[in-house]
Amino acid sequence: MPNYDVVVYDQKVKDSFIKVTDEKTYLTEIIFAYQAIAESDYLQKCSPESLRSAIVNIALTGVTLNPLLHQAYLVPRKGKACLDISYRGLVKIATDGGGVLDVDATVVHEKDYFQYEQGLNPILKHIPCLDENPGKPTFVYAKAILPPFPPGIVKFIVLSAKEIEKVRKTSAAGSGPWLTWEEEMWRKTAVKKLSKLLPLSDRLALAVSVLNEHEGLESGRKAKEVMNRFADDEAVKIIGEK
Repeated sequence: MPNYDVVVYDQKVKDSFIKVTDEKTYLTEIIFAYQAIAESDYLQKCSPESLRSAIVNIALTGVTLNPLLHQAYLVPRKGKACLDISYRGLVKIATDGGGVLDVDATVVHEKDYFQYEQGLNPILKHIPCLDENPGKPTFVYAKAILPPFPPGIVKFIVLSAKEIEKVRKTSAAGSGPWLTWEEEMWRKTAVKKLSKLLPLSDRLALAVSVLNEHEGLESGRKAKEVMNRFADDEAVKIIGEK
Protein backbone atom coordinates (compact mmCIF):
# COMPACT_ATOMS: atom_id res chain seq x y z
CA MET A 1 0.00 0.00 0.00
CA PRO A 2 1.49 3.41 -0.96
CA ASN A 3 2.30 6.00 1.67
CA TYR A 4 -0.72 8.28 1.27
CA ASP A 5 1.06 11.07 3.18
CA VAL A 6 3.43 11.39 0.24
CA VAL A 7 0.57 11.19 -2.26
CA VAL A 8 -1.54 13.88 -0.58
CA TYR A 9 1.31 16.33 -0.12
CA ASP A 10 2.79 15.81 -3.60
CA GLN A 11 4.45 19.03 -4.78
CA LYS A 12 3.00 18.75 -8.28
CA VAL A 13 -0.48 18.48 -6.81
CA LYS A 14 0.17 21.60 -4.73
CA ASP A 15 1.49 23.54 -7.72
CA SER A 16 -1.49 22.54 -9.87
CA PHE A 17 -3.95 23.35 -7.09
CA ILE A 18 -2.52 26.82 -6.42
CA LYS A 19 -2.54 27.72 -10.12
CA VAL A 20 -6.32 27.47 -10.02
CA THR A 21 -7.06 28.75 -6.49
CA ASP A 22 -4.64 30.02 -3.83
CA GLU A 23 -2.40 28.62 -1.13
CA LYS A 24 -4.89 29.23 1.68
CA THR A 25 -7.57 27.19 -0.10
CA TYR A 26 -5.01 24.49 -0.88
CA LEU A 27 -3.92 24.20 2.77
CA THR A 28 -7.55 23.98 3.91
CA GLU A 29 -8.63 21.38 1.36
CA ILE A 30 -5.51 19.26 1.74
CA ILE A 31 -6.30 18.86 5.45
CA PHE A 32 -9.84 17.73 4.62
CA ALA A 33 -8.44 15.32 2.00
CA TYR A 34 -5.88 13.91 4.41
CA GLN A 35 -8.53 13.35 7.08
CA ALA A 36 -10.85 11.60 4.62
CA ILE A 37 -8.10 9.26 3.41
CA ALA A 38 -6.76 8.58 6.92
CA GLU A 39 -10.24 7.47 8.03
CA SER A 40 -10.81 5.10 5.10
CA ASP A 41 -8.89 1.88 4.55
CA TYR A 42 -10.42 1.67 1.08
CA LEU A 43 -9.16 5.11 0.03
CA GLN A 44 -5.69 4.26 1.33
CA LYS A 45 -5.64 1.30 -1.06
CA CYS A 46 -6.60 3.40 -4.09
CA SER A 47 -4.00 4.14 -6.74
CA PRO A 48 -1.80 7.20 -6.04
CA GLU A 49 -2.64 8.65 -9.46
CA SER A 50 -6.37 8.59 -8.77
CA LEU A 51 -5.88 10.21 -5.37
CA ARG A 52 -3.87 13.03 -6.94
CA SER A 53 -6.49 13.49 -9.67
CA ALA A 54 -9.34 13.63 -7.17
CA ILE A 55 -7.54 16.25 -5.06
CA VAL A 56 -6.72 18.48 -8.04
CA ASN A 57 -10.33 18.19 -9.22
CA ILE A 58 -11.38 19.91 -5.99
CA ALA A 59 -9.57 23.03 -7.19
CA LEU A 60 -10.79 22.74 -10.77
CA THR A 61 -14.46 22.45 -9.85
CA GLY A 62 -14.43 24.91 -6.94
CA VAL A 63 -16.12 22.66 -4.37
CA THR A 64 -14.90 21.90 -0.87
CA LEU A 65 -14.38 18.69 1.10
CA ASN A 66 -15.52 20.47 4.27
CA PRO A 67 -17.71 17.77 5.90
CA LEU A 68 -20.05 20.42 7.31
CA LEU A 69 -20.99 21.74 3.87
CA HIS A 70 -21.64 18.37 2.14
CA GLN A 71 -20.50 19.57 -1.29
CA ALA A 72 -18.08 16.82 -2.25
CA TYR A 73 -16.49 13.61 -0.99
CA LEU A 74 -13.53 11.41 -1.79
CA VAL A 75 -14.90 7.94 -2.50
CA PRO A 76 -13.25 4.68 -3.61
CA ARG A 77 -14.56 2.93 -6.72
CA LYS A 78 -12.90 -0.15 -8.20
CA GLY A 79 -9.50 0.66 -6.72
CA LYS A 80 -9.55 4.31 -7.74
CA ALA A 81 -10.32 7.41 -5.72
CA CYS A 82 -13.01 9.68 -7.15
CA LEU A 83 -14.22 13.15 -6.33
CA ASP A 84 -17.96 12.64 -5.86
CA ILE A 85 -19.82 15.95 -6.07
CA SER A 86 -23.16 16.16 -4.27
CA TYR A 87 -26.36 17.89 -5.30
CA ARG A 88 -25.34 20.83 -3.09
CA GLY A 89 -21.93 20.94 -4.76
CA LEU A 90 -23.43 21.08 -8.24
CA VAL A 91 -25.74 23.92 -7.18
CA LYS A 92 -22.75 25.88 -5.84
CA ILE A 93 -20.76 25.38 -9.04
CA ALA A 94 -23.72 26.38 -11.22
CA THR A 95 -24.35 29.62 -9.32
CA ASP A 96 -20.74 30.66 -8.64
CA GLY A 97 -20.14 32.04 -12.11
CA GLY A 98 -23.03 34.52 -12.03
CA GLY A 99 -24.69 33.19 -15.18
CA VAL A 100 -27.22 31.33 -13.01
CA LEU A 101 -28.90 33.04 -10.07
CA ASP A 102 -30.42 30.01 -8.36
CA VAL A 103 -30.81 26.26 -8.83
CA ASP A 104 -33.11 23.90 -6.98
CA ALA A 105 -34.33 20.34 -7.36
CA THR A 106 -37.34 18.73 -5.71
CA VAL A 107 -38.61 15.15 -5.53
CA VAL A 108 -42.33 14.57 -6.14
CA HIS A 109 -44.15 11.80 -4.25
CA GLU A 110 -47.25 9.75 -5.01
CA LYS A 111 -49.63 11.78 -2.85
CA ASP A 112 -48.41 15.18 -4.05
CA TYR A 113 -50.31 17.29 -6.55
CA PHE A 114 -48.06 17.72 -9.57
CA GLN A 115 -48.70 19.25 -12.97
CA TYR A 116 -46.31 20.32 -15.68
CA GLU A 117 -46.48 21.29 -19.33
CA GLN A 118 -43.80 22.09 -21.86
CA GLY A 119 -44.12 24.33 -24.89
CA LEU A 120 -44.36 28.07 -25.45
CA ASN A 121 -46.09 28.61 -22.09
CA PRO A 122 -44.57 26.01 -19.77
CA ILE A 123 -46.30 25.19 -16.47
CA LEU A 124 -44.79 23.67 -13.36
CA LYS A 125 -47.03 23.31 -10.30
CA HIS A 126 -46.23 21.18 -7.28
CA ILE A 127 -48.17 21.01 -4.01
CA PRO A 128 -46.43 18.59 -1.63
CA CYS A 129 -48.50 16.25 0.50
CA LEU A 130 -47.90 16.98 4.18
CA ASP A 131 -48.70 13.44 5.34
CA GLU A 132 -46.02 11.64 7.29
CA ASN A 133 -45.93 9.10 4.47
CA PRO A 134 -46.33 10.93 1.13
CA GLY A 135 -45.71 7.75 -0.87
CA LYS A 136 -42.96 6.68 -3.21
CA PRO A 137 -41.00 9.14 -5.36
CA THR A 138 -42.62 9.49 -8.79
CA PHE A 139 -40.89 12.48 -10.41
CA VAL A 140 -38.05 14.90 -9.77
CA TYR A 141 -37.73 18.36 -11.25
CA ALA A 142 -34.87 20.82 -11.31
CA LYS A 143 -35.28 24.50 -12.04
CA ALA A 144 -32.89 27.39 -12.49
CA ILE A 145 -33.36 31.15 -12.46
CA LEU A 146 -31.23 33.03 -14.97
CA PRO A 147 -30.53 36.78 -15.07
CA PRO A 148 -31.70 39.45 -15.47
CA PHE A 149 -33.50 39.70 -12.15
CA PRO A 150 -36.22 40.76 -11.75
CA PRO A 151 -38.10 39.01 -13.25
CA GLY A 152 -35.60 36.23 -14.00
CA ILE A 153 -35.76 33.59 -16.71
CA VAL A 154 -36.82 30.16 -15.41
CA LYS A 155 -35.56 26.93 -16.95
CA PHE A 156 -36.72 23.53 -15.72
CA ILE A 157 -36.65 19.83 -16.53
CA VAL A 158 -38.76 16.96 -15.21
CA LEU A 159 -37.64 13.34 -14.92
CA SER A 160 -39.92 10.39 -14.18
CA ALA A 161 -39.14 7.52 -11.83
CA LYS A 162 -38.60 5.34 -14.92
CA GLU A 163 -35.97 7.72 -16.27
CA ILE A 164 -34.24 7.90 -12.89
CA GLU A 165 -34.20 4.12 -12.64
CA LYS A 166 -32.56 3.89 -16.05
CA VAL A 167 -29.77 6.21 -14.88
CA ARG A 168 -29.35 4.25 -11.64
CA LYS A 169 -29.02 0.93 -13.46
CA THR A 170 -26.30 2.26 -15.76
CA SER A 171 -24.38 3.98 -12.96
CA ALA A 172 -21.32 2.36 -11.41
CA ALA A 173 -22.50 3.90 -8.13
CA GLY A 174 -25.89 2.22 -8.40
CA SER A 175 -25.43 -0.03 -5.37
CA GLY A 176 -23.99 2.64 -3.05
CA PRO A 177 -25.39 6.17 -2.62
CA TRP A 178 -28.47 5.25 -4.65
CA LEU A 179 -29.50 3.04 -1.75
CA THR A 180 -28.27 5.21 1.11
CA TRP A 181 -29.17 8.65 -0.25
CA GLU A 182 -31.82 7.87 -2.84
CA GLU A 183 -33.61 11.24 -3.04
CA GLU A 184 -30.30 13.12 -2.97
CA MET A 185 -29.25 11.12 -6.05
CA TRP A 186 -32.56 11.91 -7.75
CA ARG A 187 -31.88 15.63 -7.20
CA LYS A 188 -28.29 15.37 -8.40
CA THR A 189 -29.37 13.54 -11.55
CA ALA A 190 -31.95 16.24 -12.29
CA VAL A 191 -29.42 19.05 -11.85
CA LYS A 192 -26.95 17.24 -14.12
CA LYS A 193 -29.65 17.00 -16.80
CA LEU A 194 -30.66 20.63 -16.29
CA SER A 195 -27.05 21.75 -16.76
CA LYS A 196 -27.44 21.11 -20.52
CA LEU A 197 -29.93 23.99 -20.64
CA LEU A 198 -27.81 26.44 -18.65
CA PRO A 199 -24.95 28.78 -19.57
CA LEU A 200 -22.28 26.10 -19.14
CA SER A 201 -19.17 27.29 -17.33
CA ASP A 202 -15.93 25.32 -17.51
CA ARG A 203 -16.32 24.34 -13.86
CA LEU A 204 -19.84 22.98 -14.31
CA ALA A 205 -18.89 21.16 -17.51
CA LEU A 206 -15.95 19.54 -15.75
CA ALA A 207 -18.01 18.61 -12.67
CA VAL A 208 -20.70 16.89 -14.76
CA SER A 209 -18.11 15.08 -16.92
CA VAL A 210 -16.11 13.91 -13.89
CA LEU A 211 -19.28 12.57 -12.25
CA ASN A 212 -20.40 10.81 -15.42
CA GLU A 213 -16.95 9.29 -15.94
CA HIS A 214 -16.72 7.91 -12.40
CA GLU A 215 -20.27 6.60 -12.59
CA GLY A 216 -19.51 4.85 -15.87
CA LEU A 217 -21.90 7.03 -17.89
CA GLU A 218 -19.26 8.41 -20.29
CA SER A 219 -15.56 8.23 -21.03
CA GLY A 220 -13.08 10.65 -19.51
CA ARG A 221 -12.43 12.44 -22.81
CA LYS A 222 -14.86 15.31 -22.16
CA ALA A 223 -13.44 15.91 -18.69
CA LYS A 224 -9.90 16.05 -20.07
CA GLU A 225 -10.96 18.52 -22.77
CA VAL A 226 -12.25 20.87 -20.07
CA MET A 227 -9.14 20.32 -17.96
CA ASN A 228 -7.02 21.54 -20.87
CA ARG A 229 -8.74 24.92 -20.55
CA PHE A 230 -7.95 25.12 -16.83
CA ALA A 231 -4.31 24.21 -16.49
CA ASP A 232 -1.03 23.77 -18.28
CA ASP A 233 0.31 20.48 -19.65
CA GLU A 234 1.89 19.49 -16.35
CA ALA A 235 -1.33 19.88 -14.42
CA VAL A 236 -3.30 17.97 -17.04
CA LYS A 237 -0.74 15.19 -16.91
CA ILE A 238 -1.31 14.79 -13.16
CA ILE A 239 -5.09 14.84 -13.53
CA GLY A 240 -5.24 12.52 -16.50
CA GLU A 241 -2.86 9.82 -15.33
CA LYS A 242 -4.24 6.29 -15.33
